[in-house]
Amino acid sequence: MSKILIVEDDLFIQDLLYDFIGEAGYEIEVASDGVEALAKFAGGVFDLILLTL
Repeated sequence: MSKILIVEDDLFIQDLLYDFIGEAGYEIEVASDGVEALAKFAGGVFDLILLTL
């Protein structure tokens, strides 16, 4: 199963992406900012990172 890290500070968009992508069968982790994203990235392997600016 592919693992995706979603980095999004808007909680509404974060929840929307989590639900939509999760229903497609992907394993998902979310982060709300860059510091949290770097910590999760350092502790795991991801096939895709969705990052907003």
